[in-house]
Amino acid sequence: MPPTLPGRLGDSNLSPKTDPRTHARIVEILGPFGACDLPPPVPKMDINDPKSYAEWMVQSEAGLKLVYNSPKSLSVELPPVESSSVTIKGRKGNDIALHIQRPKGVSGPLPAVTYIHGGGMVINEAMLDPHVDWAKAIAASGAISIIVDFRNALPLDPSTSFPAGLHDSVDAILYLHSQRKELGISKLIAQGESGGANLTIAAALSLKQEGKTDVLDGFYALVPYISGAYGKSDEWKLKHLPSLVECDGYMLANDGMAYMARAYEPTGTAEENPLAWPWWATEEDLKGLPPAVINVAELDPLRDEGLDFSRKLRRAGVNVEANIKVGLMHGTEILARDVLETEHLAAARDIVRFANAL
Repeated sequence: MPPTLPGRLGDSNLSPKTDPRTHARIVEILGPFGACDLPPPVPKMDINDPKSYAEWMVQSEAGLKLVYNSPKSLSVELPPVESSSVTIKGRKGNDIALHIQRPKGVSGPLPAVTYIHGGGMVINEAMLDPHVDWAKAIAASGAISIIVDFRNALPLDPSTSFPAGLHDSVDAILYLHSQRKELGISKLIAQGESGGANLTIAAALSLKQEGKTDVLDGFYALVPYISGAYGKSDEWKLKHLPSLVECDGYMLANDGMAYMARAYEPTGTAEENPLAWPWWATEEDLKGLPPAVINVAELDPLRDEGLDFSRKLRRAGVNVEANIKVGLMHGTEILARDVLETEHLAAARDIVRFANAL
């Protein structure tokens, strides 16, 4: 009997709840709340008119906020951290808030890790509970952690669409580079998850294009959302990025991501621009980038774009590590930190390990 294809490639009705690969604790704890079911269909909207689905995105963000800010706590007490904030000016005169966490009472230079949050570059607030807890976990592991409050594309204004969030991310990194001595920074690492991983990688590409290759010492991308190919045909996906079909609806659905991608870049003219969608970068684009880590989740529709990108980095001569988090879904080590405490803390420590090894 031939082996069954994984996920929805072998059974279109499969869900995280019924997929035997899903981490048992995710199913046990989150399953009863519907988090392991396939989502309801996304309403059909005119993808060429982002304003027509702005309200859908607002409602999606409100629902996510309820989940994100539901009470969650770790069973262990982390080492104490000190918190502060600074507001800098972006290149367009806009304010960019940087929220800084650092180990309490620790002197001497430390690696600094920018945290660029997820949300498809369109939604989610920088200071949601999971984002703050993630930054604190990184700081408690021995680094200065900086949450970058970049401009989301929502409310779909030209001043907030691509490349606004990218510019804010780059400007924050440039500021931190200029303050290495004052802030006691030994190494500067850009880090983000999902849409934040897109901005992390795009920032590294942008700095290279600007000839500022000495700014970043490395970058670390978790579950990167980098292809923008979510509205393409299943035939294209199966040929190039089969996990988009295999895991469609496992926390993320292609239909919804296609709308979010267009909301980020409403003109539709940057679909293969690597600064908007780094998966499309050529090996020449990638040559000379600093060392990188690309971590993906086994049960994530975005898995293959992260893995494929890591291979492209390696072919370009970039020192890159790539890891698959077996049994996990998209970003669950950050969002479901109480359920996956071991994975949550291990992921934070690994970022600091990477920074210290550079």
